[in-house]
Amino acid sequence: MKLNERKILIGLLFLAFFLRLGGIFHGFPLMVFSDESATLLASLKMLGTLSFHAADASGYYYPALLSYIYLPFLSLFIIFGHWLGFFTSIQQIKEVVFFNLGYFVIVARLVSVFFGVFTVYLVYKISKILFANIFISLLASFFLAINFFHVGTSHLANTWVAQTFFYLLILFWAIYFLKKTKVTFKDYLLGSF
Repeated sequence: MKLNERKILIGLLFLAFFLRLGGIFHGFPLMVFSDESATLLASLKMLGTLSFHAADASGYYYPALLSYIYLPFLSLFIIFGHWLGFFTSIQQIKEVVFFNLGYFVIVARLVSVFFGVFTVYLVYKISKILFANIFISLLASFFLAINFFHVGTSHLANTWVAQTFFYLLILFWAIYFLKKTKVTFKDYLLGSF
């Protein structure tokens, strides 16, 4: 990777990050999008019951992977909140979850922002492998970085951006295996994650 290519790519990733970061406080502290609360509440339920079972009797029908991905970020948020004095007890955390879930939504929306930025990077990598042209790769990632729909969905804690990331990650590994002349066990191990 040349120096100019790296600078442009880093600039595109920062552009993607700041465009996606701008809307994460939409509707704060209210829950204005119902899709966000289901996955977030499943994660908080797992933290509250100390179990890894995301589903419950109310009919959780979303893919559970995103609930598991939220767990370390929500845990860090709670730990730092306790350390800074925002949460002094478990009861207070439960009250904040019950009365004002919006504080936890910001954490989930930040995760979505990072998935959006990583998706821009994956588009760059996939197009670089497919077309072997730096200009086309940077142009494709630029178009996704400024895509209105992708930026808008990256503002929210929905499953769509994370699903797009994982679809493109699968596509990247499929193309990688297809283009590589000798596939090693290490490649299969990396691709299995």
